[in-house]
Amino acid sequence: MLLYYIKKFKKIMFLSGLASLFTAATSIALFHMIGESGETGFQPLEVVVFAVLVTFLLAASMTTSYFLSQYSAGTVNSVRQNLVSRILGTDYDKLEKAGRARLYNVLTNDVNAISGALAEMPAFVYNSFLLLACFGYLFVLSEVMFGILVLAALVSFLITKIVMTKITKAANQMREHQDHVFEGYKGILDGAKQLTVNKARRQYFFEKRLQPVMTELRSSEREYGFAWDINRNISQVVIFITLGTIVAVSHYLQRTELVMSYILIVTYIAAPFGYVMNLWQNIARARVSMQKIESLQLGSEQGGLTTDQHTPLSDNWNKLVFKDVSFAYEAKGEDTAFSLPKLNLTFNKGEIIFITGGNGSGKSTFLHLLLGLYTPSKGVIKVDEQEVHAAQLDSYRDKITMVLPDFYLYRELLDAKGDPVDRKTANTLLAQFQLDHKLSVDEEGFSATQFSQGQRKRLALIASILEDKDIYVLDEWAADQDPHFRALFYQELLPWLKSQGKTVIAVTHDDKYFHLADRHIKFDQGQAEELNQKKQQAA
Repeated sequence: MLLYYIKKFKKIMFLSGLASLFTAATSIALFHMIGESGETGFQPLEVVVFAVLVTFLLAASMTTSYFLSQYSAGTVNSVRQNLVSRILGTDYDKLEKAGRARLYNVLTNDVNAISGALAEMPAFVYNSFLLLACFGYLFVLSEVMFGILVLAALVSFLITKIVMTKITKAANQMREHQDHVFEGYKGILDGAKQLTVNKARRQYFFEKRLQPVMTELRSSEREYGFAWDINRNISQVVIFITLGTIVAVSHYLQRTELVMSYILIVTYIAAPFGYVMNLWQNIARARVSMQKIESLQLGSEQGGLTTDQHTPLSDNWNKLVFKDVSFAYEAKGEDTAFSLPKLNLTFNKGEIIFITGGNGSGKSTFLHLLLGLYTPSKGVIKVDEQEVHAAQLDSYRDKITMVLPDFYLYRELLDAKGDPVDRKTANTLLAQFQLDHKLSVDEEGFSATQFSQGQRKRLALIASILEDKDIYVLDEWAADQDPHFRALFYQELLPWLKSQGKTVIAVTHDDKYFHLADRHIKFDQGQAEELNQKKQQAA
């Protein structure tokens, strides 16, 4: 992935590298002038040349900084967009398996780790050119002392390589502990009400759940930071040993005039050398982050935003068929995984179908299959006689709109083509749902979304109606409504949708209104049974 982004920004990398080359050459020229004039001082012409070189060095450095800032900003944005596109292109079941906490960690810490390493690549090029130029100049001055310098660099490199093993291990542990802490943060935010009301649970959650994982994270961060401190401290000691050796050898070789040049340059390149060595710290974290991202098996960068290029499903369909459809969850530990056996169901266009069943009966799993969120383990889903394969999933899902219990209320209101809806139509629906006194529809969509759950569900249903899809999947929509809106939903809204040729598949337990459905399907332990009128009354 690092090479992918380096290639993507190769022009900026080339320009920053070219600017770095000129900067390095100018620095060497200045070192040479200082070394040659250390005892006699600058002549008038040399002062002019020195001033010109310093001015050029400043201009080249600023130019390099400009390219570096361009690259850094572009890289961070590109990494974020790439990762978001991959998440949008990932099948829901994989996202569900990964969990929100891990995905949040990926979108925050991992993106920063990867983009941070990439953003420093041009600076790495700059410092590498500078080091090569300085080492070349030192070789010209004295091969013997250059050999000593190279030996010191090799020692420092070997130490870093040994320490890197410990650093990589600590980075992996730290990343795992970050996932656990993020899961704890999720518990704080999602369970804020319970924790606020229940003091005992709040204290237990903090002491038994959060503190242990935060302590583990602290330990891994300490181990990770300590390893790098060891590496940095040893590198500093190696520099002082090198400088001392250079002084001793120059005196032994009776070439004390080299001492000033060597000490000046070695001191100057200490910072770039440390930067290059420490870049491995960012690369180590970036590699761990990339491994974490790849372990999630996310989709391709284009998968979530491209248009389906395969044969679309017909718009003039008559029935949706589940033929021998079964699904089984993965077993965890010794637990027996829940499964749906063969489902053979037909949903005709323009019907109202009620879905009922107890907890764990299979209703939610069926809805996930119906919505195309899960892929059947066996069997097929067909629109008329056309089977829905992976290539037609987007076309199939495009026929469906939904309001589920865990819905997210977006402000934006879109029609079936994905364009902003007519504001007049949207405000008319607000009035029909008796919400026009609470909010309005502006150029961005709903003017507000912070309301009670029942009112938010009304807004979500308005958004679904404006999408104007063929199939409406509503899971316990009326559960949070008052008696007035509950009656309005069953007695007016559902018949109106049916009159528009819409198919409504609604999960409900309001037996008072069962007679208003065209069909009633009951789930029990994964089995689906269609009830006739007598069975409905008995149910």
